[in-house]
Amino acid sequence: GYSRMLRRFGYKKEIISIEPVSHSYKKLLKFCSKDEKWSSKKLIISNQKKSKLTINVSKDFDNSSLLNSTKLHTENHQNAKYSHKEEIECDTLDNLIDYYSIDEKNLMLKIDVQGSEMDVLKSGINNLTKFKLVQIELSLQPLYEDQILYKEIIDFMNDNNFDIWSIYPGYKKKSIGQLYQFDAIFYNQT
Repeated sequence: GYSRMLRRFGYKKEIISIEPVSHSYKKLLKFCSKDEKWSSKKLIISNQKKSKLTINVSKDFDNSSLLNSTKLHTENHQNAKYSHKEEIECDTLDNLIDYYSIDEKNLMLKIDVQGSEMDVLKSGINNLTKFKLVQIELSLQPLYEDQILYKEIIDFMNDNNFDIWSIYPGYKKKSIGQLYQFDAIFYNQT
């Protein structure tokens, strides 16, 4: 959806989409097949030293995660409950950048990985400087077990010369208006 939005806004350059869940990946392939500058890979980006990882696939597919959902999340969003698991190949962001031979700078990275944000960031630590902007979905409340919350990720980004450019509210408990997640766009200060 994010890439399609970029195209609607007039972005014409290369897009590389990574999607681990089979159902979502099949939908992604349909869009990529119509766009010669949009490629995709079925993969989990992770810093873990394994060749495959198991992802919990949610009923709505959008809340699929390597981590288990917390009670807070499933009580407030019924479709966040898991329907099944899939075992998917994994690799690091650093290896992906090498695979696609990305040498240029001023790239943008969007991370929406349902609780595994820090894992993805650490998997690309050698190439973070290639990104001018990094958009990350951050959680104020633990929606996934053992997830790292927004403060620690902001500190990590600050330690790597990224500062917040903009913030967009995201997932909230509508009945009381409490915000659970937001997207932060970080810019590279170097």
